[in-house]
Amino acid sequence: MTVKQATILASEVRIMKSEFTGRKYRISIALPYAYLKSGDESSPFPKSLSKWPVVYLTDANWYFGMVTEIARSMAWCGATTDAIIVGIGYPQGKDPQKAWNDSAAWRSSDFTPVNNKEDDQDDVKRWKRKVESGGADKFLQFIKQELIPVIESEFKADPKRRILAGHSLGGLFTAFALFEEPGLFRKLHRRKPLIAVWR
Repeated sequence: MTVKQATILASEVRIMKSEFTGRKYRISIALPYAYLKSGDESSPFPKSLSKWPVVYLTDANWYFGMVTEIARSMAWCGATTDAIIVGIGYPQGKDPQKAWNDSAAWRSSDFTPVNNKEDDQDDVKRWKRKVESGGADKFLQFIKQELIPVIESEFKADPKRRILAGHSLGGLFTAFALFEEPGLFRKLHRRKPLIAVWR
């Protein structure tokens, strides 16, 4: 039996270094199946769009695969249009425990709007990593000024249909982004600002 690492169809991974946070990010990108028109009219997505909605997803180390396949399944059922999924996570090696602890510590900085020294001390004990909360403003600038321009220059991304999604502290960050940059993200079918908070 040949053993290979499992992957998600029509996806890629890049590493980006942010000038704002000083941190490296593991950017996972999944394209809709119809992103490149195959000509197969029997496929679930026979019609390709000139521009696609983009879901920017926090905690991609944990949720990228799930959100990608949920979005695809919803599109198959006609509930919504498929979308480009851009997962924002952290570099990881082969040690699952180290990857988990690294992600947990770094997200405590990136997703929180204010510094809380008491919580930081608890997190240091829990994750055995340096934790300094209150980095949400820099993380938002990374997304706005570094990540989004790359995605919108290299992919058929619709700047009028950007969605931000997050869970737990990622949900806190999406709420922060809503107030700091209310026009940066928008929902699929309306022009009103929307941040998707997934709990």
